[in-house]
Amino acid sequence: MFTDFLYLLRAQGMKTGLNEWNSLMDALSMNLNEASLMEFYYTARAVLVKKESDYDKFDQAFLEYFENVTTYDRLPQEVLDWLAKAREQTPYDKDEVDARFEGLGLDEIRKMMEERLKEQHEQHHGGTKWIGTGGTSAFGHSGYSPRGIRVGGPGKNRSALQVAEERNYRDFRDDSVLQIRQFQIALRKLRLLSCREDGPKTELNVEKTIEKNV
Repeated sequence: MFTDFLYLLRAQGMKTGLNEWNSLMDALSMNLNEASLMEFYYTARAVLVKKESDYDKFDQAFLEYFENVTTYDRLPQEVLDWLAKAREQTPYDKDEVDARFEGLGLDEIRKMMEERLKEQHEQHHGGTKWIGTGGTSAFGHSGYSPRGIRVGGPGKNRSALQVAEERNYRDFRDDSVLQIRQFQIALRKLRLLSCREDGPKTELNVEKTIEKNV
């Protein structure tokens, strides 16, 4: 599973070994990612990234591998309106629901989600199949499902692709070369801090710091 993703990580320069990869496969088999692409992103990053300089390499590989995956952060407004107010959880048999989802992986659940979006033309709540609230289907919120895709409701965050696309760790790479411009910006910020005699004690005063260490 996801073997091509392993090769993309290595192509980006990450030294991902089989031990780390097998640990990730074990996590997926235990559904620690809850069949969510966002949770897979954080789970894989936690298991596979060994040092800060690899975070950006991981994001680059993740973007390339999952770039064509449909995300559900931009659903039709009609669907979002259906989910705006949660209905109360309907009674359910936990063992029956768990058995219904046993063996379903992320790819299968995403395909089911795509089918529901094409087929569903009205709101449903408290059910076992459609996108809704208070039920036991794999899509919606405020219900029970051992794995699925949260749609709307509290806790809705950006997609994993959006997080990776930001590349917040690009400056942590060990193959980046510092340019004169970066030094100029850093020194300018230091000068702004050092000229504030009445500034807070938590800010750096360059001249006094040098004097104390001479």
